[in-house]
Amino acid sequence: MIGSQEAEAMYIGSNLIWNSIPPVPYDSKIEYLQGTGTQYIDTLFKQKDIEKFAIKYYSDGYESPGYGNAMGCRQSSNNKEFQVTNYSSSISIGARNSSMGNDAHQINEIIYTGGNTISVNGTIKNIYNVITLTLDDTIVLFGIR
Repeated sequence: MIGSQEAEAMYIGSNLIWNSIPPVPYDSKIEYLQGTGTQYIDTLFKQKDIEKFAIKYYSDGYESPGYGNAMGCRQSSNNKEFQVTNYSSSISIGARNSSMGNDAHQINEIIYTGGNTISVNGTIKNIYNVITLTLDDTIVLFGIR
């Protein structure tokens, strides 16, 4: 305490010797991540806990391996899906919605804030058959669980 105010940090000259703010687990932003279609990153976010998301990605295509999946998790094909993929230009939040405009060989920006609409590259689109997500499986990047 300095008088009645709590100190947040202490320095000797320009050297930080104490800080009350916990450090972040990283110290820089990632410009981009790249994969070949055989790796994935487990986000540890469970499908049932996702209420909104935003993702910006580029995919070379939808051939095997990887099928152009930017992220996802599903029970089975077209059943309780949560995915963004370039395969049939699909975005799924419960059920698959094809021809959404997210295509291979371009940068795609998808923003979902809940409800029955989604922004695909700046264009608001309706999505159908949105259901409450129920799976305990986690969402992966660069693939689909």
